[in-house]
Amino acid sequence: MISIFDQMMNELAFSNFDIRNIEVHNLTFPNACVTDYSKLARKQHLLHLILSGSRNYYINGKEIKIEGQNVIFIPHGTSYVTIAQSINETKCTGIGISFDALLKN
Repeated sequence: MISIFDQMMNELAFSNFDIRNIEVHNLTFPNACVTDYSKLARKQHLLHLILSGSRNYYINGKEIKIEGQNVIFIPHGTSYVTIAQSINETKCTGIGISFDALLKN
């Protein structure tokens, strides 16, 4: 798994938490399709399973390219822009799993 924010992943990895409000979307994106969360940050955590093609994520001035058969974790509150890229005529497809993680004491 590739993590944008290792600190957030470590917090979840060493904590007890409940996962709630899960939404799952299976999507196909046309080439150069832009998803913009730069002004309105994510309200939930996101596990994005890239199945084919690739996506370029732009976060805090950095670019992260994720190709098919990889997973990226984006914590809630993250502002970013992502662009879908076709590879060899194969469209970018993926599964997005949005959820809330409520930490237990």
